[in-house]
Amino acid sequence: MNVLKLKAQIIEELDHVSEDVLLEIKEYLHSYHSAIPESVLESIKISRKQIKDGKGVPHEEVMKMAKEWLKK
Repeated sequence: MNVLKLKAQIIEELDHVSEDVLLEIKEYLHSYHSAIPESVLESIKISRKQIKDGKGVPHEEVMKMAKEWLKK
């Protein structure tokens, strides 16, 4: 199932749930985001910008460096 279909399905189902369930969902979504430390969110933001700017390192290269590091 792709993301758009999943979102549409969830939205359709939300039309049929009680207010209590909606409040629980809202609380869950808020607590999930707030559970991520601000420093981690900032690192993600910086990383996304680096990737957008073409400064990302390919996965294969990172894995090669990690294997070398683990040998030490």
